[in-house]
Amino acid sequence: MNSYGDYTIELSNLKNTGSVTASGNYAGGIAGYLAGTVKDCSNWGFIHMYNHNNYTYAGGIVGAASGTAEQRAVISRCFNEASFTGSGGSGIVDYIYNGYVTVKNCYNTGSVTNGIVGIAKGAGISITYCHNVGITTKPIIDSIINADDIEMKNCYYVETSHYDTDRVEMTDAKLSEEFADGTVLALLDSGHWTQGEDDEYPVLGDPPVSISGKVTVTGTSATASVTVKELSGKAILIVAQYSGGQMRAAQTVSVTADGTFAPANPFTHADGCIYKAFLLDADTYAPLCAAAPLSA
Repeated sequence: MNSYGDYTIELSNLKNTGSVTASGNYAGGIAGYLAGTVKDCSNWGFIHMYNHNNYTYAGGIVGAASGTAEQRAVISRCFNEASFTGSGGSGIVDYIYNGYVTVKNCYNTGSVTNGIVGIAKGAGISITYCHNVGITTKPIIDSIINADDIEMKNCYYVETSHYDTDRVEMTDAKLSEEFADGTVLALLDSGHWTQGEDDEYPVLGDPPVSISGKVTVTGTSATASVTVKELSGKAILIVAQYSGGQMRAAQTVSVTADGTFAPANPFTHADGCIYKAFLLDADTYAPLCAAAPLSA
């Protein structure tokens, strides 16, 4: 599958177990070329590199990806467990073309040439909170081209003697024991990763619950709208209005699934009022996520 030019496409919760023969320009376990979003996807199928005359960009998740300043391409919470035959290929995405791509909370365990990314080219690239424990030639990334503003942080790989340290600037080597004992887990993005007693490295846990929203002000009337994502179970959504640091009014909404919700009545708005949303467990009243300021 490819998403040429369609920056609105979203692929989620997909798992590939079939073998992929990479013989064209782009190939991936989930998508050959991405211009949208891929999240919570995994590849378990072997990638067979068949470079006949032309170079093939092949990734465990995506072969190549590109975005724009207005609409980024995003690869998040994905992992590759498969190995590649032949030469070339990367665990997550092989070629970031023309920039504006986010790769976040991803990992590779397969035998590939590049652990996470092959080539990162262009402005606005972000590669964060990733790790590689697979046998690779380059542990995280191979080449960075015309990407002076690239953001790379909290990316880790198992320390071995064969890696070319000149190519892994902005990434950190950790001992295999540190991958197993929770040291690396503590350095990755909280809320997304977990590690069992027998796990030799951090894995992705259930996606964390999140809320976001906005307030529409018309004269002295303010209407709130809050979007809830990744909710499992019953919750209470609270939308509160503050003025001068004090809560002025609050409304609640019972929530049982993901969606966008609004309090039954508008708030009476005045200059200086701000709004926040809270999501609590319906039984324990414990917060399910951080409070979200609602922008006007």
